[in-house]
Amino acid sequence: KNGTYVNGRRVARTKLKSLKGFKILDAGCGFGVVDCLLVMMGGDLTLLDYDMEYLNKSREAFRESIIHNLPQGGFRFQFVKGDIFDMPFKGERFDLVWNGGVVEHFENPSEGIRQMAAITKPGGYVFVSVPAIFTLHTFIVRPHRRRIKNFLYDVWGREKSYTERGLVSEMKKGGLKDIFSSTCNLRRAFIDDYVVIPRLKKFIPGYIPFFLNLCDWAEVNIPLLHHLGFTIGAIGRKA
Repeated sequence: KNGTYVNGRRVARTKLKSLKGFKILDAGCGFGVVDCLLVMMGGDLTLLDYDMEYLNKSREAFRESIIHNLPQGGFRFQFVKGDIFDMPFKGERFDLVWNGGVVEHFENPSEGIRQMAAITKPGGYVFVSVPAIFTLHTFIVRPHRRRIKNFLYDVWGREKSYTERGLVSEMKKGGLKDIFSSTCNLRRAFIDDYVVIPRLKKFIPGYIPFFLNLCDWAEVNIPLLHHLGFTIGAIGRKA
C-alpha cells in the first residue's frame, strides 16, 4: 500500500462516497500508481505532469495494473503534459483535482492549490497530500541527505513538511471551504526508504513484508497511531 493511497481511501470514503462518474485530474501524477486505484473506483482520470519521463512511468503503471489485468470496458483515462501553474485546461471542468507529494516543493503552495481550484467545478473537491513534520524523515533523514548532497526529493524544489493545521491553512488561502484533514502512513514514517529499507534488504530481506504488514495492522487497529504517520492529506470543497 502507498501512503497517499491509504490517506486518499480514508478521505474518499469519508467525504466523496463514490468516484463513479467523477472527472478527476491528478495535477502532478508522478508514477500514477494511486490513479490506477481511482480509475478502478470509477473515476474518469486525466494525469498531468510536466516531465515526460513520469508520464511514461504512469502509462507503464496503467499497463501493468489495468490494461493487462482487468477488462477494458468502462475505464477512462488520458495523459497530458503540462504545469500546474500553467494548466492546459479551460473552465471549471473537474469534480476532483488532487496531487500527492507536489505542493510541498513550492515556495507558495497555496498558489498551486488556487490553480487547482480554478479548474474545479463549483461544489467539487481539491485534495492534497504532503510529508508530515514530526517524523524521522523530517528531523534526521532529510537533513543528513542534504548535507551529503544526496536528497532525491529536492530535485523538484526544496521539500518542506507540514502539520495538519499548516496544510489546512494553505488550503484556506487557496480558496477552499469545508476542509477535512488526516494523517496516515505509519509504515513510511518508521520504515524509511533511505535508512531502514536498505538495511532490512541487506540483513533480513525475508522479514520486510512482515514489518510492513505489522505497521499497516497497527495503523488500522490502533487508531491513535495514525497521528505518527508520514503523510498528511487535506481535502477541501470549492464554493
